[in-house]
Amino acid sequence: MRYVVAHEFNHASQFRYNAAKEVAERWWYENTATWMSNVCYPDDNLYVGFLYRYPTPLNRPDLPITNDFYVSNGDTSRNYVYAGAIWPMFLHEYYNIACPRRVWERIGQRGKDADTLIDIGYVLGMYYKSNLAEALRQYAVWRYFTGEERADTVHYFSESHLWPTSAVLRTHSEYPDTGDQGDRAPSGPGGANFIKFLRQGDEEALELSFDGQDGFNWRATMVGCRNPGQSVERKIDLDAGNQGSAKMGWDGNDHIVLVPVVTQWPPPADSLTYTYTAE
Repeated sequence: MRYVVAHEFNHASQFRYNAAKEVAERWWYENTATWMSNVCYPDDNLYVGFLYRYPTPLNRPDLPITNDFYVSNGDTSRNYVYAGAIWPMFLHEYYNIACPRRVWERIGQRGKDADTLIDIGYVLGMYYKSNLAEALRQYAVWRYFTGEERADTVHYFSESHLWPTSAVLRTHSEYPDTGDQGDRAPSGPGGANFIKFLRQGDEEALELSFDGQDGFNWRATMVGCRNPGQSVERKIDLDAGNQGSAKMGWDGNDHIVLVPVVTQWPPPADSLTYTYTAE
């Protein structure tokens, strides 16, 4: 009961900042109320239950952070807006606990002109020398390190060992090889995929090349996963055509992951395509 009270009290606080945001951008409204309930009562962990349902930012990392409802076979689910509590949780743990509150303060200052994505970007630039695209890139990487086998509660989400393992798009073990977005084409802002690469023989390094759909904003990261130990992240620099490549040695890495993420906003960027090569 106390968890629900904290959730609803946070909604009341949101109305005080800007009541107009409840209908227009329900995703942020529910994201932050669910996150704040866990801040108030961290031992309850009731938000974790939403992560074991469908859809979530873990079992459908390709969906945008703004996802309000999901329709499949005639059934409608709003689970994502509650499971999406891990987005403000990321802002809390990667930047600091004041970050989500500062976003609501900015929303309140702008009144009817408020736009959550613009206001998040403003806060990240004003207080943290960051931006929304970089936050979305990091948020995508953080979502890989979840579940019993992949959780790293020191360098990524502090409670990710309680969560299900995030969905991998596909796994490669022979090179050279190629791939694309398959049936999980990511949407923006924040839709991502996880492509896993295993070492083959005595190869010294893996080189990945990425090519995202033209006309949209992308980020891509190559991650050398280490357990135990801190994983290694390498940004793939993309040119104006969203093409880029990076190389990483195998030594010390259990496996390597490619994490492409759509950082486009606005306009909508739905079900974008990309290709990659590994050699």
